Amino acid sequence: MNPRLFLVAALLGLLLPASQALALISFGAPGALNSTAAADSDDQANEDVDAQPDVASDGIATWVSVWSSDNSLGGTIGADSDILFARSADDGATWSSASALFSGAATDGVASDTEPRVAASTSGVWVAVFASTTNLAGGSGDLDVFFSRSTDNGGTWSNPARLNSDGASDGILDQDFQPSIATDGAGKWVAVWKLQALGGPTFNQTYYSVSTNNGFSWSSQLPLGSQQTANIGLGQGTDVVFNGSDFVAVWGSTDDVSGNGIDGDILYAIIDGGTLTAGAEGVLNSNGGTDSGADIYPSLAVDGTTVVATWQSNENLSGSGTDSDILVSRSTTGGSSWSAVTLLADNAISDIGADERPSVATDGEEFIVVWGSDDPLGKLTKTDGDILTVRSSDGGVSWTSVAPLASTAGKDKGADSLPAIAADGNSDTWAVVWESTDTLFNTLGVDEDILFSHAEQNCPSAPVAAATCFEPTQAGASSLTIKENGAKDSLGWKWNKGQDVDKAADLADPLTTADYVFCLYDETGETPTLIAELDVPAGGNCFSKPCWKETTTGYSYKHKYGSASGMSVFAGTGGKAKASVKAKTGFAAPSLPLDQDSQVSARLHNLSNSKCFAAEFSGNAANDAGLFKAKSD
Repeated sequence: MNPRLFLVAALLGLLLPASQALALISFGAPGALNSTAAADSDDQANEDVDAQPDVASDGIATWVSVWSSDNSLGGTIGADSDILFARSADDGATWSSASALFSGAATDGVASDTEPRVAASTSGVWVAVFASTTNLAGGSGDLDVFFSRSTDNGGTWSNPARLNSDGASDGILDQDFQPSIATDGAGKWVAVWKLQALGGPTFNQTYYSVSTNNGFSWSSQLPLGSQQTANIGLGQGTDVVFNGSDFVAVWGSTDDVSGNGIDGDILYAIIDGGTLTAGAEGVLNSNGGTDSGADIYPSLAVDGTTVVATWQSNENLSGSGTDSDILVSRSTTGGSSWSAVTLLADNAISDIGADERPSVATDGEEFIVVWGSDDPLGKLTKTDGDILTVRSSDGGVSWTSVAPLASTAGKDKGADSLPAIAADGNSDTWAVVWESTDTLFNTLGVDEDILFSHAEQNCPSAPVAAATCFEPTQAGASSLTIKENGAKDSLGWKWNKGQDVDKAADLADPLTTADYVFCLYDETGETPTLIAELDVPAGGNCFSKPCWKETTTGYSYKHKYGSASGMSVFAGTGGKAKASVKAKTGFAAPSLPLDQDSQVSARLHNLSNSKCFAAEFSGNAANDAGLFKAKSD
């Protein structure tokens, strides 16, 4: 799968777990999440910077993204950096206009609000945490950690209150920053952050605070682990998740806990879900006692007792060099013990770029990791900086080959960085947000904006009965071609001489409301498995021009950077109905050869009215490692 680095494949096979076939969910082409993106300033002297995004779902279709911005929103909140947010009520497909998270943004002077994180319960309560120099709650103007709370499912938010309990009295050189937050969904919340004291004896400390009343009020801050007497850099990071019974906290630290040295490692602690007290710290990365590289910016995702941790490191692990790579470890004990550290990306030994700031999430079926990188992936991307991704469907034991998240990665011209990913396991929906200077093919400016990509699984896990769909009236009237060829993977499906199709009743209106999805299944022992999904949403503006066109008998779709690059559906009688699907740029083919035991099934679904087009392929003209080609039964 993409990318294919044949020269190092044998070596990687010895050093890394076997790669899986690429997961099915296809992320759409990126769009601007901040509604100001097309109109805000490109003047480098007065640039509007939107940065450091985070995103979360409540698990019941509502999503919120938060980020730091110095956009004044038309002069309504001032030009200092504030926390903005956007909300989605349709599982991350579309987003509201950017708004200030709290009304105090208009009166907080020249405060700097940065590093926001957000989390949600299913009861409509959301909490955002961030670092700020605001003096709205008193204090000396140093950097403290604040929180804002929503009780109407992310619609409106409270004015900020300080979370670190010593914030009103600590010195101006005490910097509290890099917060993270998690909830058990039943009223308990935990926030974790870093402190760096720049005055007196320099040290770092990781703190946590807890809430037992759904984020309304918080306990006094408590230390996580021991004080760091060695201060090597600010960028160490924190994260915290709830594993069903306890909270698991991780942080970067230069503290020598148990002979692991002061190079910088990932530490962890379990915060008891009942008493909300933290246990002893431990070293998460198994190579902590022998490595010499800096391990920073950890990210966690949890599915039951399986917890996956990823982080950034410049350790020369297994010959990966001293450039930054992404490392991974997993726990099957809810975070109390961890597997040996491995390289996450199969190109880590051969890559020539820096991989930074990973983010991991799970929908309960698979884990997906995203990170920023300037590695060109063998010309799949460029060196401008793009978002890369891998996926695991076996709890983090093995991972897919590295691939660009966005199908535009090979053609865009801006730097993409600082991604955050979240999932809604109830709807199999994902969202990734990131900071970018990409102009989206001259539809945006060159200042930093927040981009997003959305994915959802719309295909049934098994194909619907062909007899319930429109079928070709002749054998061989539908054809399927799949090519697996590195950056030039492609798929083509044609469905001709079909049963009678009515334009209005059957095709509906994809210009406005009718979403389509193409689903491909391979059978092994007569058991079908979904091997490809291509989403074709209704409407859309494909970088300044409409995606869909209407003709007398039907509709055609073209999106050079969509998960499907082309699609058509045409009504007709007497065998004149036809349809087609094409996928090229950014498409990653399923692993070939296909099993086809006993058939391959193709379905094109109209999601607005449950109509579908079907074809079955029990034979083939070619089925090898690079090509599958067949005509329908």
